Amino acid sequence: MTLGFVNADLQEQLIRILNSTPIKYTRNSDGTVTVSGFHEEAFDAAIDLVRQLRFPFWHNFRPSDPARYPDYIAYMRQHRIDFEEEVQGDENRQQWILVKSGTSHYDWGIEPFTRP
Repeated sequence: MTLGFVNADLQEQLIRILNSTPIKYTRNSDGTVTVSGFHEEAFDAAIDLVRQLRFPFWHNFRPSDPARYPDYIAYMRQHRIDFEEEVQGDENRQQWILVKSGTSHYDWGIEPFTRP
């Protein structure tokens, strides 16, 4: 399991949390952190803690079309929507967006959606 926060403060917060635990991890050259084996669940909990400290109630999403990622970032900046960026994935890195709960990217008109 691999994840990295683009925000350096959040990434360092994650590292501090990991350093306070017995979780064995690897810092990758792109800044992400990888944990494997039986420590993955604890790593996931550490990630969620960082997310909750940033947005007590949160959700994350990624565009259906990865090419639309810059459009989402531009939209959120233009409309002053608080967000954080995450990079996830072991083999194939994917960009994800972390926002506070209740923020509905379905209504922004960037991609055609059928509401879940």
